[in-house]
Amino acid sequence: MPSVLSNIVGLALLACIHGAFAAGPAPVLLGTAANFAVLAKTGVSSVPNSAIDGNVGVSPATITSVTGFSLTQDVSKQFWTSTQVDGRVMGSTDALPTPGLLTTAVLDMQAAFTDAMNRPLPDFVELKAGLIGGSILTPGLYKWTTGVTISTAITIAGGPSDTWIFQISGTLVQATNVVITLTGGALSQNIIWAVGDTVSVGANGIFEGNILAQTDVTIGTDAIDHGCIYAQTDVTLEEATVSCEGGIVTPPPSSSSSPVSSTVPPSSTPASSSPSSSIPPTSSIPPTSSIPPTSSSAPITSAPTSTKTTGSARRTSTKPYGPYGPYGYY
Repeated sequence: MPSVLSNIVGLALLACIHGAFAAGPAPVLLGTAANFAVLAKTGVSSVPNSAIDGNVGVSPATITSVTGFSLTQDVSKQFWTSTQVDGRVMGSTDALPTPGLLTTAVLDMQAAFTDAMNRPLPDFVELKAGLIGGSILTPGLYKWTTGVTISTAITIAGGPSDTWIFQISGTLVQATNVVITLTGGALSQNIIWAVGDTVSVGANGIFEGNILAQTDVTIGTDAIDHGCIYAQTDVTLEEATVSCEGGIVTPPPSSSSSPVSSTVPPSSTPASSSPSSSIPPTSSIPPTSSIPPTSSSAPITSAPTSTKTTGSARRTSTKPYGPYGPYGYY
């Protein structure tokens, strides 16, 4: 008994020590939005070939607002596939239960944006008047009432449990060829950029962190975004890479059925739902609902609530498909 008690006390002490050494604000909860690498209200476009590790969703827009991806509809009619997406592509008029899942994810995206933008008592206010090129950014809550420009390389320095929230009322612009570097074990999934206007990442740049934008997001040619993108208007990828943490967690089973269409149809009434089965999300962190693996027979269902943010998995090239082949599996 003393041995068991001492083990329990030891584990509790370790948990306290871990919490004590984490710096920065409480994480922003993404809810079901964590199931998506890219989520937008009005559209997602690609200048081929872009590459996305994870699911793509648009709502209330329909699948016709997802352009440049050469989509192929699954036989379930619940989602689409693309050689540029290692995951599923979904629109608001796909078959049930996709519309409801997208509606909830968009609401969670909006809630996360509101939370991040309204956090009080910032640690840093108007740092360098928004011209933060060359900065080393330690954990904390940062606030700017105007825009932020990253004209030269910056470093985000901290440990793997540390967090950063950047509240930006105006635009966020990262110049061409500029790189954000993480040091000390800092993780992209612990970084939130909440932006009240547009976000633009220049060509050949590397961006770190999850983007919560009130309007649109553009990732330039050959740029790499290590993080998820959540836009309340649209997302434009110009031969860019979006790598949200974990991608497809495990290789999903191969589909035995063939796709039914290679052309995106106009909006239609959602079909009836089919039996439930669960699947891995675009993040290794359990979200509030999950999108099933790329298979023509597995419909979409729900899962436990997430208490963490999503993040990035490193990628150094813009290949037009993920690690499990052009449709997310071999």
